[in-house]
Amino acid sequence: MTLESRASRNRCKDIGPIEDARAAPARLEISMRTHSRTHAPILTSLLIALITSMASVPSAFAQNRESDLARENEQLRARISDLEATLEAAMNRIQELEAEVKILESSGGSGTAAKAAPPPPAASPGGVIVEVQASHAAAVASGEIPPQPEGKDDATAARHRRSVQKWVATANRNFRRKVEWPVLMSDVQRLNATSARMMINIWDVAADRTAGKPFPITIPVRVLDRLQRLEARKAEGPRTLELEGVFVPSIRFNPKRQEVGPFDNPRFVAPGIEMTWNFEFKSIGPLTTAAKND
Repeated sequence: MTLESRASRNRCKDIGPIEDARAAPARLEISMRTHSRTHAPILTSLLIALITSMASVPSAFAQNRESDLARENEQLRARISDLEATLEAAMNRIQELEAEVKILESSGGSGTAAKAAPPPPAASPGGVIVEVQASHAAAVASGEIPPQPEGKDDATAARHRRSVQKWVATANRNFRRKVEWPVLMSDVQRLNATSARMMINIWDVAADRTAGKPFPITIPVRVLDRLQRLEARKAEGPRTLELEGVFVPSIRFNPKRQEVGPFDNPRFVAPGIEMTWNFEFKSIGPLTTAAKND
């Protein structure tokens, strides 16, 4: 082999690795393009999921915040309602005490006890409450409700609690009743185009005077218009009306309530038992002569 042939062969061997080195970047670029096309959809999906989750966080936070605010508002309304009821009971009690003071002063301040208030008429909320109290006393006397345990006997306390709760459930059913009460109306207020609010005073027909505390009812405006036309035709004095509806007691067991208390609100029935009540309006109109004579 000549010297030129050997030199040519050696040059070819030297050129081979150089060409391979030049081809390597091209292969790498092709590989990267292939991987990019493979991973691009995955990266896009992950990016969309991340953005969606980030967008949902403020929305979920806002919903939770709105729910918390709604719950807080409901709690505040309930608290305000309780405070208003307590204030009303306090004002009524103050008026009763002022009346007792006037009676004592008119008697010359001799210190003698004022006469006990007359019992409420049967046809009144007070009359129903008296019946509830009498029913409880009868249940205690018959042994239906055992005496309250004085010690820490858990078994006796549990029996007493069950018997009271059973009596409460029965009393709530038995004293829900249709009633017809003689009344006077006062403090009429139109709430809107269809309803009005008024205060109702029970009229004791036998004693010819009002009895007990007034309570509010809501009536249709058309009924109020009819009542006001009747009042306009009356020559003198307020017209005695007959109120028809349903008395709805809400008697409940409250072991912490062991005495009447300064305001008696809710109404005290017996140690551990108290009650409120509602009135479902049906109708109201002039008191008939037969009802007046009963």
